[in-house]
Amino acid sequence: MAINSKKGKKVNNVVTIRHPYQLTANFIKWKFTPGENRVLLKILQRIKHNQVMNIDSQLNIQDSVTLKFHWRDLMLENVNDTKKLREDLKLLRSKSIAIPYTKTLRGVTTEHERITGLISEADFDYGKSHVELFLNSHWYSFLIDISRGFTEYNSLVAYNLSTTYSIKMYYFINHWFDTGGKTMSLEQIRREFNIPSDKYAKDTASAFKKRILDPTKKALDETADRSFNYSDIKEGRSIVGFKLAFYNTNNHNPTVIDWKDVNNFLDTLERHFKMDTTQRARLSGLVKKYSFQMIKHFYNQQRHVVEDNVNAGMTVVDAFSKALNDYKIEPITAGNSNY
Repeated sequence: MAINSKKGKKVNNVVTIRHPYQLTANFIKWKFTPGENRVLLKILQRIKHNQVMNIDSQLNIQDSVTLKFHWRDLMLENVNDTKKLREDLKLLRSKSIAIPYTKTLRGVTTEHERITGLISEADFDYGKSHVELFLNSHWYSFLIDISRGFTEYNSLVAYNLSTTYSIKMYYFINHWFDTGGKTMSLEQIRREFNIPSDKYAKDTASAFKKRILDPTKKALDETADRSFNYSDIKEGRSIVGFKLAFYNTNNHNPTVIDWKDVNNFLDTLERHFKMDTTQRARLSGLVKKYSFQMIKHFYNQQRHVVEDNVNAGMTVVDAFSKALNDYKIEPITAGNSNY
């Protein structure tokens, strides 16, 4: 996917060379707060949706890609704490990533590394309750590659996990799930999950169980679609590591719809478009057909298109249907849980 400049000129993405585990390792090792994690997940969701809707992003003169969000899109439901959001964005801006890539000039290919912040800038619009995030174009290209293997359902689960280690473990399990499990020494666990060497230095195995493994397993069992069991690895009487076995919890189904959120969204549309009960019922059908997340995101991004269709004399449902069809948005199928 190329990025468009304001003049319409295509700007080719830098080809990055990354290890398959680089994304997971970075997410695990960075010391993200749950709030920082939610912002990054929303960025990945937006990129994923933009790919599906074939929306090209714009480069500004600073070679940055901009993404605009309503404040509430970056917060948990029923939470309106802009001060906390500002702190999360400041923390994200302080973190950086090194992106390896190659460049070919006159037939000679050389290796390069670009160091950039996860967020270049964040611009708050207090009048409209929006925040605009600026991302370096190379980092954005890297995220495009990441988002292709990232589903809306995965992001929603991770978004609602409330502790750092449960979020990290969920990323870890998703990456290695097809292997069935992992065998890890205490030192590997410390290294993989970025646990400081001076933390849990005494009775390490017992501390890992009590402080990390047991509460993380409980959180995933209650909230996530995947979790793990673990067993001790011993040398003599000493525990030197753990064997992790991954499994599906069957707690969640990607096709399950949270109708409370849907009804809140439909209430907003009903007030704006003066819908009747028949139109509301038909819109509920579109939610089932395309997924609530896609319908909501599409409306947030292409509201003017829907409004233009309504102003041209269409019903709200027909206005949505035409816009979705014009953008070639495909309904959810049994094998498609990317939303």
